[in-house]
Amino acid sequence: MAILDDQLPTRLQAEPHELADVDVVWAGQSVAALAAALPELRPQVLVLQLEHLGPDPITQVKELSALAHAELTIVPYAFARREVLKSLSRDTVRPLRAPVSVTALRTQMTSLIIRSLMDGGAGEVQAAVGAVRPPRYSPSQLAKLESMESAVNCECPQHLSTLLSSLVYFEAYCRDCESRNPEDARVHHMLLERTARARMLLEDGLEQLLEHEDVRV
Repeated sequence: MAILDDQLPTRLQAEPHELADVDVVWAGQSVAALAAALPELRPQVLVLQLEHLGPDPITQVKELSALAHAELTIVPYAFARREVLKSLSRDTVRPLRAPVSVTALRTQMTSLIIRSLMDGGAGEVQAAVGAVRPPRYSPSQLAKLESMESAVNCECPQHLSTLLSSLVYFEAYCRDCESRNPEDARVHHMLLERTARARMLLEDGLEQLLEHEDVRV
């Protein structure tokens, strides 16, 4: 992630656990310096504070996103004209009213985090486990964790539980999805397997976290 913002880097330093699995490769307030760094850094996520983008923020967002080949661009704004926000809003660009909390930032990145687990973690789990396990936590256990108050002021158990619930539901969806032909069946089986392996990675992480916090479910 690369950040063009004068407040968010300070919040990240104050709450490092919220984005511990995200690398911040650049942070600053200079559009020119960011533009020069992006072709080499190529961050998946850009955070571009609207007030730093000058008189033509729409063009700046497009150019910076293209330089980075960014998969997601988040644009915090304090005040903005409605037509600017409408022009910025699309699948890969999301204007957010400032101040943007670290938790809100992570929420915007959830789909990318899950996909990274599915793409990058499948091989690790395959080597370590060799086979897909059924869900380790029941729906009632996950629901309990989602509503739990942490003793160390950390909401990671809630976030992980929410992610796990989504993955379990998607596994069931893939399993039940109608296959119109053998190729459909192969693709849905692939999605099911990768989702299950992403879920297993998160289950391992949640188990270690619960041990650290001495939580029993």
